[in-house]
Amino acid sequence: MEYEEIGLNPDLDKKLVESLQHPGDFLYDLSFVWALQVYPVLAPQTLFQMTVNDLQVLPVFTTQEDWRIFMSKLQGAALVDGWVERPLIGLLNEIKEKELPIDTIGFNLKTASDAATPNTEYFNLDQLIAFINAYGLILNVVETPENQNMPKELRIYYLPAYQRQSADGKITRVFPQMTSNTGKNFMPVFDRLSALAQWYQVPGFGDVFRENHGSILTTTFQQLKEPGNLLGGIDGIAINAESNHDALVYFDDDFDRSIIGQLPEIHDNTGPTWELPD
Repeated sequence: MEYEEIGLNPDLDKKLVESLQHPGDFLYDLSFVWALQVYPVLAPQTLFQMTVNDLQVLPVFTTQEDWRIFMSKLQGAALVDGWVERPLIGLLNEIKEKELPIDTIGFNLKTASDAATPNTEYFNLDQLIAFINAYGLILNVVETPENQNMPKELRIYYLPAYQRQSADGKITRVFPQMTSNTGKNFMPVFDRLSALAQWYQVPGFGDVFRENHGSILTTTFQQLKEPGNLLGGIDGIAINAESNHDALVYFDDDFDRSIIGQLPEIHDNTGPTWELPD
């Protein structure tokens, strides 16, 4: 049986592997869910399940090569009447709506005789749905066309945050800041995942984020600008810091008078803190 490749995107496979190689890493997981929302997987046109170690597995694929290996080794799968590219979220909904006897989604299945690859994984159905829903709550407010087309002053932004624990066990939430060579302090925020990922690679930010249980919140310019908020001592925000066209925005300035240009490479992670409630 042949399958005509019409658009499996390698970025989905890349983000799957990154998520698997960095378990529990917030940004890699967020990026994987984003890719699942944007790119289809290769799946059987008529859904079926295979028994693997007592699991009822629906096989899906992120590369054509993995699908070809699967089809060449598992004769039962060759009886399926077609393979198509479909959004994974649609597959999950179909399984639930039709109450199909599938409890596991198997990405890029291999047999015991095949060479191991980093993109093979089994996800419990309910846990995968919960995983996608959790990260989707963030993505579905920032990455929407409506938000991306909003004026900058009305957009919803990603806001990175860390957690730190003091010697007495008290947990605080720490927000990173960037300090300019004029002594002004800026809070980095991001209006797209690609810019957040670029910031994540910068030493002093991404590594601290990973080491201190980092998470991503959402916020607006007006929320950060509001007098008396938890971000006292910050002069403004840095939109998409580390990207090619950064925007420095002072809280006492209008957006029309924003300073556009590269941020100075002076980084400080001892910014505002917020004590988490017990």
